[in-house]
Amino acid sequence: MTALFVDDVEDAALDVAVSHALLREAADRGAEALRVWTPPAAVSFGRLDLLSAHSAAAVEAARRHGLAPVRRLAGGRAAAIGPGTVCLGWAHPSPEMTGMQERYEALADVIVEALDRLGIPARLGELAGEWCPGAWSVIAGSGKVAGLAQRVVRGGAWAEAVVVVSGAGALARALDPVQAALGLEWDRRTLAELTGVEPAQVRAALIETLQARRQLVCSPLSERLETLAAELRAEHVL
Repeated sequence: MTALFVDDVEDAALDVAVSHALLREAADRGAEALRVWTPPAAVSFGRLDLLSAHSAAAVEAARRHGLAPVRRLAGGRAAAIGPGTVCLGWAHPSPEMTGMQERYEALADVIVEALDRLGIPARLGELAGEWCPGAWSVIAGSGKVAGLAQRVVRGGAWAEAVVVVSGAGALARALDPVQAALGLEWDRRTLAELTGVEPAQVRAALIETLQARRQLVCSPLSERLETLAAELRAEHVL
């Protein structure tokens, strides 16, 4: 049985730390887990973003637009998230530190099937000038509605996706000055959203798709995980 955590955390840095705690449990204890949640308003900065000489300006730009800057757990570049988005995460034991391709395929397939349950055709691809570019983007219509990323550590891996359900315009306006500060060229039109559905429906469809594929036990965050997340929070504060 795989644990499924469905939660919402209001503090942006603690939100990332919960995922980090699940990764640590997978790596240290072999505890596989899935997480489905709606994140607080934030800009998630990747390692390459924070190595930029202009990272401080990018972080300040996020704050000016009401998005909390956080250090992301997985790889990739800056991504804007918030109440109109839904996230899916997978903490996977990986003693041999392999399987990245398979995790991308599995996570992307879950998202495409979940959207199909809602009557939304989607496909995998990559758009020129997209936010947080990558070959495993999920495209609906002419825009990117979901991005995937991973982090692999000794003994475990974390794969995650953010699905933009609503509020794409506001996220794009906030991401504009961030991308400009980082010197990244992007086309804000690539940041699309889903039409005719609410975040709660997308969450439900993701959970239904996961439950159809494996045996899951829905669990609240344990005291152990909450304590570990609190300890890890400082690593994600900017």
